[in-house]
Amino acid sequence: MKSSQEIRKSFDEIRTIADEIRVKVHLATLDARSYWERLEPQLKQLERAVQDKGTEALTATSQLLDDVGVAVRKLRDQLANPTSDRD
Repeated sequence: MKSSQEIRKSFDEIRTIADEIRVKVHLATLDARSYWERLEPQLKQLERAVQDKGTEALTATSQLLDDVGVAVRKLRDQLANPTSDRD
């Protein structure tokens, strides 16, 4: 199990990547925008959990944290490399 500090670091990284994506998504392809529209509610759910309950909420939702983390990194990479193959 991850420590609270590791979980907080993961969450902070996800938020930073999400902020980068928000800036770039308006120029993105339709596929990338569509992907972001499906991902953003999950990110907001994580943010609400942290605001309401702090880091301990992330421990309870660590699978969601991991899933959202993978998804935002994937989208960031797609936006940085628009000609690469997409899954």
